[in-house]
Amino acid sequence: MDHYMKIDKKETKESRLFSTFIRLTLLIGGYYLVFFVGSLIFINQEYRIPQDIGYINLNMYEKYASENDISFDMEINVSRTFFSYDVDENEYDLIFADENIFNVGTMNISFISNDDNFYSLEFIEGEPFSNSDEVVISEKISLELFQSLDSINKNIEINEISYKIVGIIKDYDDIDDCIIMQNDNINYFVALPHAVIQAKILVDDDLHLKLYEKGGYDLINNTITRNSQGRTKEYFSIFSIFSLAIGLFTNAKMKKNDDIEKQTKEESIRRYQELGFSLSLVKSLVLTTMFMLYMIIVYIVILSYEFTFLVSGLMVIDFFMGFPYIFLIYLIPIIWNVFTELKIKRITQI
Repeated sequence: MDHYMKIDKKETKESRLFSTFIRLTLLIGGYYLVFFVGSLIFINQEYRIPQDIGYINLNMYEKYASENDISFDMEINVSRTFFSYDVDENEYDLIFADENIFNVGTMNISFISNDDNFYSLEFIEGEPFSNSDEVVISEKISLELFQSLDSINKNIEINEISYKIVGIIKDYDDIDDCIIMQNDNINYFVALPHAVIQAKILVDDDLHLKLYEKGGYDLINNTITRNSQGRTKEYFSIFSIFSLAIGLFTNAKMKKNDDIEKQTKEESIRRYQELGFSLSLVKSLVLTTMFMLYMIIVYIVILSYEFTFLVSGLMVIDFFMGFPYIFLIYLIPIIWNVFTELKIKRITQI
């Protein structure tokens, strides 16, 4: 009878341990499910940032520019004026950019917008500019200035300088009132650096890895990418409710495994004596290692929502390398087993 009781207690303890792991796993699954559903509901798929493109404030990027020689496949400088300019009694913002912006696309680059939309800059008429006296406008601007889309090769005057329209792009929310021209023109319009918002668009197949190698977590966290684009307020409100529901559900389903009688002191001592100090210590260290590995995997999985799996793994490794004191957790099973051994010796001497 005692033999079966010991087996039952052992199985109950293991069941409790695995039920905890199952709860954590379900919560992680719920976390990913909510953000996946949120990305389908709250993000306009037409405006998703491509996987190999990142957008970062120029000042933040230049902070790490000299850290190492890591470079990206393509780096596009893009700026937007803080003040509007008059064009035939209409006011428009100016965007200064490299010609490659039309091959890649751009963010909204706005002071007032909180949307991380990415626009492909699709042409309706014409082509990209190739000279500093050429500009590209939106269809909205073309209709306002010329009452038609037949404005290619026509001129507009900005700040008393004449520019030829060579292309018309479709309207995109926050940039449909912007005139796009070459970066070389920025000095003619902007007297002070704070009069524009300056950014850099980075393009690379290994974008996340290179960002991490160049500036670590700080740089990659300040770069808007396809992954970080999904962090909206709506997600977090849904995530809170969904996580609570999953926690309550799993707690109810596993309650039977937790509703057990606590082992008496005599049973605990007898089980410990059967294993012996050395074997009990090894078993405790193995369980601690399993728990550590599980938490590492959990950490990597959570980070991988915002970063790639490779970068998430590197971040976890760097964390352990920079914070070795976390391994002091192994003192817990050692102290517990030593304490239990001393307690048993004291009891047997009585």
